[in-house]
Amino acid sequence: MVFRRKVDEVRKARENKVLFFDYEQLHTKEIFELYKVKNNLT
Repeated sequence: MVFRRKVDEVRKARENKVLFFDYEQLHTKEIFELYKVKNNLT
């Protein structure tokens, strides 16, 4: 599932302490968009 994969990517990056601001912003926005879509479908 795409949503879960994105969350796992961000979580892994946070654990590895290599999460740069731009990277986090990009993924947070993508996850937020996916989350909205997911909620609209349910």
